[in-house]
Amino acid sequence: MQLRILGVQAFLSLFLFTFSVVVSAQDKLAPEEIFAKHVASIGKKEMIAESRNLMAIGGCEFVTHRPEQKVPGRAVLASNGADLAFFTKFSAIDYPMERIGLFNDRVNIPPIKLGARSR
Repeated sequence: MQLRILGVQAFLSLFLFTFSVVVSAQDKLAPEEIFAKHVASIGKKEMIAESRNLMAIGGCEFVTHRPEQKVPGRAVLASNGADLAFFTKFSAIDYPMERIGLFNDRVNIPPIKLGARSR
């Protein structure tokens, strides 16, 4: 399975390139300073420290080589700070979804269909 989150990657690449050009024209910043400025741009330290429930939603693609196949889909990654869940959904008959979770330090991978596990 190969995930692609092209829009976010393209935006971050453009942002980092632009930021590096601006910074190189001024004083050089240490990587720690760049990271700190990025985190500060997201929100106040207190708000970030209290954040526990996080979710990311995007596109993904299931790729097989035998037979050659690319199936588009959607992916969700969610966490409440202690547990983590990853879900995908595809428009393929033989591989409609994947669900993987880490709950109470135990991995959970339920069947995709009754009595059938994913590859």
